[in-house]
Amino acid sequence: MKSLFITGIGTNVGKTVVSRALLEIAGKGGLSTAGYKPVACGGKKIGNNICNEDALILKKYSNVQLAYNEVNPFSFTEPTSPHINSLHEGKPIILNIISQGLRRLESKADLIIIEGVGGWYTPISMESTMADWVIREHLPVILVINLKLGCINYALLTAKAIIASGIQLMGWITNATELSDKWQEDYIKIFRNILRAPCLGNIPWLNNDLVFTNWNNYLNLDFLKIIP
Repeated sequence: MKSLFITGIGTNVGKTVVSRALLEIAGKGGLSTAGYKPVACGGKKIGNNICNEDALILKKYSNVQLAYNEVNPFSFTEPTSPHINSLHEGKPIILNIISQGLRRLESKADLIIIEGVGGWYTPISMESTMADWVIREHLPVILVINLKLGCINYALLTAKAIIASGIQLMGWITNATELSDKWQEDYIKIFRNILRAPCLGNIPWLNNDLVFTNWNNYLNLDFLKIIP
């Protein structure tokens, strides 16, 4: 069993796209896979659950059968910081419950792809961040970087924080979230030069056309062989 945490330099950077791609490639490679989105903000009520679109995507592309609340134990309606949602709804985000959920998935699948919420230091309470849970679980991390103005500073700060915490930064993946930025290749060049982790792939602008995407053209999953 292998577990991998996907974080980003912020929100809306492509964590779900990368998580989906990893689930698809690993599944086609013969691994049983499960997606996990412990905390999600921004959703709508479906049946008895507040369902988040990102979590539904992870559920869809997991190749083991999972109930929604196995994929996403803490879900909130408002698209704001988890700690704000938690306070306003009176629903504390409990790290032990997140860990228990991970243990259940570990018993079902060879590979667990865990998608974070927001960026590395997104708070989940007034005292703790999502990073605190990752550190507690000793999870290796992949950093997703969206290629746009400002991404260099955000990427360097996030990578430095991950490494300083003692967590293994397995590598980084860029994601072109917009077509117009002509400096994308220059951004990638400086990341290759100064980030202290390998490049695991570069996803181009796909204009939301993900159905027939061959992820192997953009990502290298050889690193999965060395995940603890």
